[in-house]
Amino acid sequence: MLEQDKIIFTDTASLSETPGIRHRATESYLRSALQKRFPGENFARIHVQENTTGRYQHPVKWLEKIFGGGVPVSGLPDYIEVEILHKTGDFAEMLIVWSPVAWNDRFAGTAGGGTGIGGRGYLTRPKNTQRGWTVPFAIMNGFSAATMYAGNVEGFHDYIMNNRTGTFSQELYENWRLRSTHNMTVFGKAVTEILHDRPVKYSYMNGGSGGGRQSLMEVQNYPEDYDGVWASCPAIHWNHFLLGGFWAKAVMQDRHHFIGPGKTRFFMEQVWNSVGGRNAYFHKQTPTPFDARTCIGMKSPNGILTIEDAEVMNEIWNGPHRTNGEFLWYGFYPGVKNWQNIIPVATYYYPLFSCHEVREAILSRYHARWITGNPKQNFRQMSIADLEALYDESQCKF
Repeated sequence: MLEQDKIIFTDTASLSETPGIRHRATESYLRSALQKRFPGENFARIHVQENTTGRYQHPVKWLEKIFGGGVPVSGLPDYIEVEILHKTGDFAEMLIVWSPVAWNDRFAGTAGGGTGIGGRGYLTRPKNTQRGWTVPFAIMNGFSAATMYAGNVEGFHDYIMNNRTGTFSQELYENWRLRSTHNMTVFGKAVTEILHDRPVKYSYMNGGSGGGRQSLMEVQNYPEDYDGVWASCPAIHWNHFLLGGFWAKAVMQDRHHFIGPGKTRFFMEQVWNSVGGRNAYFHKQTPTPFDARTCIGMKSPNGILTIEDAEVMNEIWNGPHRTNGEFLWYGFYPGVKNWQNIIPVATYYYPLFSCHEVREAILSRYHARWITGNPKQNFRQMSIADLEALYDESQCKF
């Protein structure tokens, strides 16, 4: 769901401005009303502003611009933005609520992705990488909507692990795990009701991947928060599947044999070709069995395929297992792309300035550092035995 598509699925033309909303859209009014509702909470800062321009553009860093960030959103209704810094203890989370002055009595909770559950950077996420509705998309349809920054991650910096001491912050972990999503919902609804002086009739949440995990956590722990939740492709079983990001590296390390991106892609394309091409492969209803050894002797962009290449590829497809062959976690079906060039996402990736190395995705590294307590560990020499021990420790700690 992209804002520029301007998909309107509710009747917004018949909505009218809430009487007195601008009178209530002040810091002092909101602070007084919120403290009455939540007397024990610390709302360290409240900022209120109105947007009547019809557009919004979030300033981003140059790296985010390269990947499509900072694109302005247009076609927005007049709305009130409320930004609240809320203390959770030693740390703070940041709530952002956008509420159209002409409201449809509904509330939308939005989610993030990975270890980021939301925040200002998610208002106009490039190509909506969180795979759910965004705050601008929701208010275009008359909803009041919220996003929450949990304080635990910024770009590639993970604050859950102290970079100097290796101390694990249980508070920030809890913010990410569940607390900040629930607070986004409770405080976001309250802000909406205070602004409009009437209750939320219906509320919904939607998120994918890490946002799908958020949505499921809400359903399981606070079923009264929402009337409906769509948890798309939820990223669950973190302490299993994230460690799978080390599997390709461990296989190549143990077999003392590296296969580059050209050969890896060539194997994938041969799987597609075995069933009639890429389109035929992705229209199949069942997995495609494939033995990489049938490609031995073929010419790939990285050279002739060898038996060592094929055995490493088969092992990667088989998925993580112990040194004795016992199952640890699922692999990927032959033909599925689970790797990237340069970009540190997917399961593993090929770095730009390293010709004979694969690296785990950034989230896999985060989680492994949570396990080991070493915030600077690079895991470059990971073996299958090392990965087996990491899996066992992960199950104990998380």
